[in-house]
Amino acid sequence: MDPVSLQLGTKNLHGYLVRLLSRNLGWLDAKVKLFLPSVDLGSGYQALDPTQRVILQLQKLHAQGPTTWKSFIQCVCMELDVPS
Repeated sequence: MDPVSLQLGTKNLHGYLVRLLSRNLGWLDAKVKLFLPSVDLGSGYQALDPTQRVILQLQKLHAQGPTTWKSFIQCVCMELDVPS
């Protein structure tokens, strides 16, 4: 992202990430299974509002520590249409 986007603050970046992933739920589910194979993404997740579902999955990924979080964010940047 450009410096102006970074100056908007992490709250705006988090909101952007949630909106982006809400449009790519299948992709997110696959990445959560890759990074957190023991997490059950059964009907409980499927029944959630897409935004809530993304937020919960991001919280689980972030809770795994900086290495997992950085790897996940790199996948987002490399595989999804993220503006530069």
